Amino acid sequence: MSHAEYIAALDEDQLENLIDQAKARRENIQQSGWVLLWTVNICSANVAWFPEEERAAAVEFACNAARIRAARCIGDGVEMELSLERYRPIEAQDLLARRKGG
Repeated sequence: MSHAEYIAALDEDQLENLIDQAKARRENIQQSGWVLLWTVNICSANVAWFPEEERAAAVEFACNAARIRAARCIGDGVEMELSLERYRPIEAQDLLARRKGG
């Protein structure tokens, strides 16, 4: 069921409740702030994330990942990007867990 279909089935009281809950959820997300992570991008795919203070580890990982990609795809170009991006705390936690196999 799409969001539009779900909303179309609600009455006025249910819609008001939904709006109140959505506003509260949005406020909670906005108040959680931002976390900066180094994002490693190889050939248009984000492959790893590192805390802001681990720049050297992010650079090392990016270089190794680009080297591996170049060895696998002989004759193809390899694009690598390392950028400092902002994420919500819960997203950052999930992304960092991926790197550790979590």
